[in-house]
Amino acid sequence: MDETTFRALLAQQGYGEVLVRELPADTTLAEHHHDWDARLLVLSGELRLHRDGESLLFQQGDSFEVPLGQRHAEHYGPSGATLLTGRRYR
Repeated sequence: MDETTFRALLAQQGYGEVLVRELPADTTLAEHHHDWDARLLVLSGELRLHRDGESLLFQQGDSFEVPLGQRHAEHYGPSGATLLTGRRYR
């Protein structure tokens, strides 16, 4: 998915906060959860998301969701990652 289409989707689905996050190479974020729904698009690099006993790899152009309260961990690849992130507060 491209950035323009993704931004339109975020607006349509009520994601009021949109930001770009840059994560350094080989960064690991221990298991945690958010107080918001998150929808993300990988603009560059890659990340591995660990949730519900699964390990999922997302690369440039991939998008995914992390619902409010879902426990997960993140690991960013050897070149890090840049993410377009939408947050929807309930």
